[in-house]
Amino acid sequence: MAQLCNKLQLAEKEGEKKEKKKALNQNEKLTSTLQQPEQYMGSLLRHVIIITHKTQRQEQTSCSRRTSEGSLIYRRMLEERRQPLLNYVGMDCHESRGHQTSRHDILEDIACQDGMDKKAFLTMARYKCKGLRSNWADANMKLALAAVRSRKMKIYTASKHYNVPRRTLIRYLQENKETKSTLGRKPLLNPEDEKILESLWDKAATPANVKAGFEATGIFPFNPDRILEEVYAPSIPTHNFAEPGASPSENQENGDTNDSDATNLLIPPQENEDTNESDVTDASGNSPYPLPNEDKGNSNPSNAKQSVVLQLQTTPLMIIHSTQIKKIYRTL
Repeated sequence: MAQLCNKLQLAEKEGEKKEKKKALNQNEKLTSTLQQPEQYMGSLLRHVIIITHKTQRQEQTSCSRRTSEGSLIYRRMLEERRQPLLNYVGMDCHESRGHQTSRHDILEDIACQDGMDKKAFLTMARYKCKGLRSNWADANMKLALAAVRSRKMKIYTASKHYNVPRRTLIRYLQENKETKSTLGRKPLLNPEDEKILESLWDKAATPANVKAGFEATGIFPFNPDRILEEVYAPSIPTHNFAEPGASPSENQENGDTNDSDATNLLIPPQENEDTNESDVTDASGNSPYPLPNEDKGNSNPSNAKQSVVLQLQTTPLMIIHSTQIKKIYRTL
């Protein structure tokens, strides 16, 4: 019995040692990934590509983040005002990380929001493309299909002769296809920016870097005048418009709901075409818009469902709860 007890104790000690070694190995892996951010973000990019492929297989041409209000505003900005926006975000941000994260991340964010077609994914994710998957042409595929269907060649010889992938040739024969199937989004950018997007896809496309690029260049939420007029609209009629220097609670007590004030609030500020870098990055000095660390009125913590309109010069399509304001600003 004593020998059995000793053996059990030794086994327990060995098991504890193994668990400690596993924990240490996991901590070492985490520290190594944090010390090498590019490698860590590259692994995140692989997950993004896998998720988008899954959504495309389910005949969904967009990612789940497309439904968020923030990404909707970014997409509207990029659709309507592409060139001035790209000029503003073309500066070098976060130089300590070793690569530009302003213009690159915005271009990559489009791919995450709207999805990419299959050919673009194969050409962008170069580390996943091997053999002939991304290099074959439609004309060669048509010739190979005709040769196999006329029984002049077999599948293996036709794929080698016409330089097309064998599995794709088999699938096209089974599905009676002739050309490549295109999935995903329509091109939003001009041809130059689309080429930049393809060449930069192997870099990290994380939401944190995208938000950091917007925050560093002062576009949203620090410069709401860069957002289109169509994005802004009056809030729910039961909520009064906020005055420039008053809190939402004071405005509700006063009951100021004049039509002239409402129309003035709906007109966005005029955009100056010739702006310097100091005007773009000025997010703390002379900016009339609230910063994330500012207090958003006298919100009652007990009333968790009290709706509050963001204190901007114009009222956006965003009615949020008073208890969630700080959370939203922390994520931006």
